[in-house]
Amino acid sequence: MKQLLILSLFAIVLSSSACKSDKKSDASAIQDNSKAPSETIELVDGVYNIDASTTAVNWKGFKPTKFHTGTIPVSNGSITVAGGKITGGSFILDIANMTNTDIEDEGDMQNLLAH
Repeated sequence: MKQLLILSLFAIVLSSSACKSDKKSDASAIQDNSKAPSETIELVDGVYNIDASTTAVNWKGFKPTKFHTGTIPVSNGSITVAGGKITGGSFILDIANMTNTDIEDEGDMQNLLAH
C-alpha cells in the first residue's frame, strides 16, 4: 500500500510539475503536458529539476460521508531520464505549508490541517 501511495504521488507530481533541465537540449523533446496522451514523446536523457515556484501536489482526502481537497507545495525535486525512460526521481514535499481548498471556515480548516 505504501508503495502504491509513493507511485501515485510520483505520478501526480510528474503530471502537475514544471521541469527544467540542468543541461542544454532540444526544447522540443521535453514533455508538453498539453499534448494528447496517445502521442509518443521522446524523453532526452538527463536530470530535470522541479521548478518549486510553480509545482504543488493536489490532494483529495476521503472520509465516510465526504472529502476534502487541497495542495502541498513541492520544496525540491528532480526526475532522472536514462535510455529515453524515467528511471528515478526524488521529491521533497512541504507538509508544513499544506493548504485546504474546500473549507471556508478558518477554524474548521485549521482543525483539518492540524490533525
